[in-house]
Amino acid sequence: MSGGYFEIGKPVSDERFFGRKKELAQLEFFLHNNQSIVIIAPRKYGKTSLVKKYLSCVTDKLIIEIDLMRYLSKKEIADAVIDKCYENIGTKKAIHQMKSGMLSFSKKLASMVKINMGVLELEGLERFFHTDVMSEDEYLLYAFEFVEKFALSTGKKAIFFIDEFAELSKFSDTAIMGQLRSIIQHQQHTAYIFAGSQPTLMNTLFLDKNEPFFKFATVLTLGAIDEKSFSQYARMLFEKEKMICDDSTISDIYTFCGGVAYYLSLSMMFLWMMKPSTCTPQIIDEVQSKVLEVSAFGFENEIIALKRRKYFLEIVLTIANGTNPYTLKTTQRQNINTILKSLELDGVILKKTDGFVLSDTVFGKYLRTVMG
Repeated sequence: MSGGYFEIGKPVSDERFFGRKKELAQLEFFLHNNQSIVIIAPRKYGKTSLVKKYLSCVTDKLIIEIDLMRYLSKKEIADAVIDKCYENIGTKKAIHQMKSGMLSFSKKLASMVKINMGVLELEGLERFFHTDVMSEDEYLLYAFEFVEKFALSTGKKAIFFIDEFAELSKFSDTAIMGQLRSIIQHQQHTAYIFAGSQPTLMNTLFLDKNEPFFKFATVLTLGAIDEKSFSQYARMLFEKEKMICDDSTISDIYTFCGGVAYYLSLSMMFLWMMKPSTCTPQIIDEVQSKVLEVSAFGFENEIIALKRRKYFLEIVLTIANGTNPYTLKTTQRQNINTILKSLELDGVILKKTDGFVLSDTVFGKYLRTVMG
């Protein structure tokens, strides 16, 4: 097994996926019963891998997946939704084919798959390619209606996974979001997975009574991967390569990474590439140094962004050092409150019962190393 076994930064759903048994069971329970779910986690925690792992085991439903970070307009989102529907029946770039000729596309589709054309009303899609007839908002709403129509036309239920769902609120006002909820909540053949990496914003969208999606779906907040699952996975890999690594050393790796999926995989990749016969404390120190080294560029950019906002870096550094941010003397308490809310909204910090912590523990280690 080579270092290429670990595709760092990419979602995984095969044997490289580890842990999250409880979360997978929760997804199965809710989605099997056609109930929608919200998954909230900071970046690098593995939320996309979790969903893809679950979806890889689903064989009897239509799967529609979109990542809203990839699109710059509501029209692009709507196009993607419709295209992803057609990919379930082997039709690529359906929107492009429709634009080229609706009649020929309809005949081609009918010859490819048994589909209820009356339910789908393909001809009716022609009007959505004329901007003077339909606005982007209307097209976006239609695309979400189309998912249910498509499921009905194929006789299957659908699971619609929307990654970085909070991005939609940047394109759409409250009225459109309200209409969107109205469309979705009446769908009987489609269950939704809403995922996002901005915990406060996602919680606001689904738990604030003033928001259209208030209590629309069950919220699942991902924490760190449990240490036992990681230990079992690590021991399995070490045994394959006949590498000796005791439980305390595996625990040291876990603690350094804070249970964050991305850093656990990155650490294992470096260890795998080094292939020591025995994982000594010196080897683990070297692995941690490599993790910090390859992460430095991204961390420095984060530091630059924080420096642009007055007192933000000071407060983050205070939290990284395990100190109460309210002890900071350079600014007033009210200003600290505002900054903490903003950092929480951005997913930089997490609020715990006993205070705040950084969502990225390795970033905290880097800050302590380079800034004290």
